[in-house]
Amino acid sequence: MKGYLYWTLFLIFLVLKLTDLIDWSWWWVTSPLWIPIALAVVVSVFCAVSGFELKNKEQ
Repeated sequence: MKGYLYWTLFLIFLVLKLTDLIDWSWWWVTSPLWIPIALAVVVSVFCAVSGFELKNKEQ
């Protein structure tokens, strides 16, 4: 269900940008697509580093 929210927001922002109703940067128009991916990468890296540190402390 969340994926539809991101795509819907992106399509709304895209239509608003193309009709000149908003004057946002393209980075913000496409943000519903890349922000969830960026957050997933940050969380994954954090979990990998934390797991690596915990493994080293156990030894």
